Amino acid sequence: MTIEKIRYFIEVARSSSITQAAKNLYVSQPNLSKQLAQMEAECGFPLFSRTKHRLELTEAGAELYEQLQNIPETVDAAFAHAKEVSERSARHLSVGVMELQEMSEMLMPAITEFSRQHPGVDVNLERNGFSKLRAGLDNGVYDMIVTMAFDAQDPQDYEKLVLSEPLPMIAVHKDTPLAKRKSISFKELKNESFVLIASRETPQGERQFMNECANAGFCPKLVRRPSSLESLLLCVEAGIGIALLDNNIRLDPITPVRLVPVNDIPSICFTAVWSKKCCSPMLAEFLPILRASAQGK
Repeated sequence: MTIEKIRYFIEVARSSSITQAAKNLYVSQPNLSKQLAQMEAECGFPLFSRTKHRLELTEAGAELYEQLQNIPETVDAAFAHAKEVSERSARHLSVGVMELQEMSEMLMPAITEFSRQHPGVDVNLERNGFSKLRAGLDNGVYDMIVTMAFDAQDPQDYEKLVLSEPLPMIAVHKDTPLAKRKSISFKELKNESFVLIASRETPQGERQFMNECANAGFCPKLVRRPSSLESLLLCVEAGIGIALLDNNIRLDPITPVRLVPVNDIPSICFTAVWSKKCCSPMLAEFLPILRASAQGK
């Protein structure tokens, strides 16, 4: 049973005439009769009762018509919509970026140059947290994401490009003694209360943090596990604990949070990540511009 046979059946049922249906379908009458006979053979029961001047649906044929009558239009609409989506995606670039991170130097020069070279392309930029960025890349919501290197996807399935290497910082409340320091060793923080992003958000991030603590010779006291960087900063603002971040974090000018450089742990790389299977033509156009921008820093 093919959609073509269903389409023929629907038209004959509506016309009550092989001759008229053949004209409406732009097919020959013998071919239409043949297709109709094949459909009845496949169904195993007659669809029409034939009189001298017209065709009438049998009871079974009428039931089948009731169920199938909208299928041709539904199929046509589905393909038209799919074509529209394809054409739209061919002129669309979607990039997910890490929440609370400053992108003016890391990403925006490449976006600006891309928009100049491709003025008709719709560029969508969206901030999100760790897990939503990963999920969005996996399910095609984003063509590319910009996230911390430790949270980047499996290198077997994804390509990566380092965009920036911001310095590690400790976020503290301005009224604490730590806020007055010009820099600090991570080892000095062994007695502090830490706020850390929830493990479900970034398991690799938790693993890296715990490794740094182990290297410094202590087990951290974790007092809160928020699910976003925004919530993490709120905890620091409230004086609940301190947090390991970087100097690329976006802080409100009136925030009570201060960033103190940590002098004995490695930089936190930010990377652009995209799937090796991504077939977005606009991403293919954007990547050389992004690489040139990253290399020029």
